[in-house]
Amino acid sequence: MHATSHVVVAMHIQLRGSSVFRGENLIPLALLFNTFSWFFIGQMMISKIGATDDATACMHLAYCMAIILSAVVGAQFLTKIRRQQNLFLFWLVFGSLVSLLPMATSNSPMFAIATAILMGISLGIGLPSCLAYFTYSMPIEKRGKAGGTLLMLTFICAPLVANFMFPLNLVMISIVFSLWRGWSLPFVFKASFKGFEEIPRRGESNFFTVVKNRQLYLYFIAWLMFSFVDGFGSLSLESHLKNYLGILRVVEPIVAGLSALGAGIVSDWTGRKRVLLFGFISLGLAYATIGIFTPEPILTVLFFIVNGIAIGLLSVVFTIVLWGEVATSDIEKNYAIGEAPFFLTLIISILATPYVRSISGTASVFSLAAFFLFIAVIPLLYARETLPQRKIEARQLKIYTEEALKMRQKTEQRR
Repeated sequence: MHATSHVVVAMHIQLRGSSVFRGENLIPLALLFNTFSWFFIGQMMISKIGATDDATACMHLAYCMAIILSAVVGAQFLTKIRRQQNLFLFWLVFGSLVSLLPMATSNSPMFAIATAILMGISLGIGLPSCLAYFTYSMPIEKRGKAGGTLLMLTFICAPLVANFMFPLNLVMISIVFSLWRGWSLPFVFKASFKGFEEIPRRGESNFFTVVKNRQLYLYFIAWLMFSFVDGFGSLSLESHLKNYLGILRVVEPIVAGLSALGAGIVSDWTGRKRVLLFGFISLGLAYATIGIFTPEPILTVLFFIVNGIAIGLLSVVFTIVLWGEVATSDIEKNYAIGEAPFFLTLIISILATPYVRSISGTASVFSLAAFFLFIAVIPLLYARETLPQRKIEARQLKIYTEEALKMRQKTEQRR
């Protein structure tokens, strides 16, 4: 009995011994937090420098398309660089310099669009490598919690920084924007890329080879469905809640951030697939409900809360965790493909605006959205779980050891 208790304590210490927030794990988290928050602040910058609604829409399109295309180029060619530290330094310095360009865009629409394209390139070119570095550095059973923490901080901090910057003039905004990108540079000097550089990479492979991975395209179809629905579904709601948009744009990121943290923790315990299924089904039910009933303010606010929860659930798995786990080789290429729907959401929203506004009723839009979300569940049913079963069992063992320790302590106290 006494020996058994020592074994339980030793197992408990071993399970508790490592932390997501150790020094070597903090570096990829800091780099990704800086990158994702810089993307959202960049959207605010584009809205600030756009002279007209049409010009702003063109800049947003150019920004997101440049991110997607440059990520593909970066994943194909930049992974061949032997010293990855040089790549990360170039990536961040380039982004800091590009961040100063908006101060010169006020009198030139073409220069403004060129600035948006350069902003997109400066973000996308190194994004797959940064996400691959996160996958390499973080143990698989802790990636959900780490990704959830990262997105929670991003969803909450980025709007605060953007609101602080918005009243400033373009010169001051550009300087703050550049400094924000640059604060992550010291982390690159502290990072150790030796093991990451030694990962075998099939530099001769192309994206067609990567797409042959059945698990990748099953998850990708579901993610693309959500991006498509989220891109045009929210437009109909916004037209009915113009007086509430200010509040909703504050509440929804907070809900999404807290949901991302909770979803990340749960996905490390039960697996990624269950979290995704719950997110799609709950959002599909929300769209179906609001399609059946008249979207009154209270019902629509509840929908935005459910939508925020779903965004948190799906984003933490799809943008941070999943693509590195389904990859059989060339993690960077998998991330370049998998991240595309995240940026496509805004593109779809802009392109769908004239069509959605021409629809008189909302019931058909929401019913169609619910249908696509339920369809998105089908490929998930055939996709395999990416978190190994042994890791899930280890979590269950952790619960057992904690309960055993509590029972042992209670027994000793009674004696």
